[in-house]
Amino acid sequence: SGVWLEELTWIEAKARFDADPVVIIPIGAASKAHGAHLPLKTDALTARALGQRLIERLPVVAAPP
Repeated sequence: SGVWLEELTWIEAKARFDADPVVIIPIGAASKAHGAHLPLKTDALTARALGQRLIERLPVVAAPP
């Protein structure tokens, strides 16, 4: 399964990158307004959730959103 890059030590990250993994970069607009009923971080939360679904299914390295 995949991993979040931010959760690895430098040694673990090097081992992953030496294996030439696919790296994903979840992107969300962290300060985009969605009206008064949703937090400003809605897009960042959505990007993080999609990244989580990918690392649960594929051997990818996910960068922080």
